[in-house]
Amino acid sequence: MSSESRSRLIAAIDEAMRVDPQNLRDVGAAMVSGCNAIDDYFYSTPDPDKALWRDLYLQVKSEGPWAGSNNNMIASKLVEVAGRLGWTDEFALAKRVLTSPDPAREARSLRNPSSKSGCYIATAVYGSYEAPSVLVLRRYRDEHLATHPLGRAFIRSYYAVSPPMAKYFEGRTAINRLARRLLDQLVIKLEGR
Repeated sequence: MSSESRSRLIAAIDEAMRVDPQNLRDVGAAMVSGCNAIDDYFYSTPDPDKALWRDLYLQVKSEGPWAGSNNNMIASKLVEVAGRLGWTDEFALAKRVLTSPDPAREARSLRNPSSKSGCYIATAVYGSYEAPSVLVLRRYRDEHLATHPLGRAFIRSYYAVSPPMAKYFEGRTAINRLARRLLDQLVIKLEGR
């Protein structure tokens, strides 16, 4: 049942992304079909796939005729799912996209993590790539450091040394607490800019 409802979900979202926004009848049918498929998969699957949720949410916010729009029924339904299932990291991701000055651009940048490397150490310390503090650090990297040569050099250096350091932080609670305190102070300063 789970793989079948997953396949139906992906097909329904793909169909909704291709529908002509001028044809209101097709739009309505595609939105209803997409929302029903979302319900069928996320509420009936014992352990629904959060990565699938993330992929679908970022896809519908970054592609097609409703990219970035707040009138996107499929995206709204996915946000509802994250809230009802208590997925705080996914809900924070949706909030970040929705409150961005350019939601479609924000969704595209989050959708293509291979184009921008992850925050290895912060992710290891906070335990999630989508933790709110990690989002602040990534936003600073993307919007400030990456905009000038010295910042880009710092980013390249960081990604050269950080993967092994991140592995060191995994499972070391005392060091993680210290690193988290330091990162928390940095995040507070970055948010106050």
